[in-house]
Amino acid sequence: MNCKNEFVNLMHKYLDDELSLQEERQLKAHLQKCEDCQKYFHELTRTDTLVKSTSTMQPSSNFTTKVMANLPKEKRRWGYMRWFKSHPILTAAAIFFVLMFGSIFSTWDQSGQLSVSNDQHVIMALLYMLGYEKN
Repeated sequence: MNCKNEFVNLMHKYLDDELSLQEERQLKAHLQKCEDCQKYFHELTRTDTLVKSTSTMQPSSNFTTKVMANLPKEKRRWGYMRWFKSHPILTAAAIFFVLMFGSIFSTWDQSGQLSVSNDQHVIMALLYMLGYEKN
């Protein structure tokens, strides 16, 4: 169909009952001349008729129940993974705290003090830099 979009728009307006008398005459004159537009208009009217006729159809009362019964059952094996995916901020915070507590507890020595190194020279150098003197 090599016609302008103007005629296609007129066809749609005709089906929606929005055409003026002048536009309707113009469309009918064009449809008498153009075979492609006649075919297109015929398809549009058939489609419009089909849509209007199906709008009165009602599903059966147990339609939803039948559809839901035919759906595959949801797997619940990975429940914690679903929770992690649905709560990403809490998951990230929990991982952060686990790593932080793990790193803090790994730096405690057996005497219960926080230790960066077991080397006495490093500890003495740190104490000296902080202003503590050896007793």
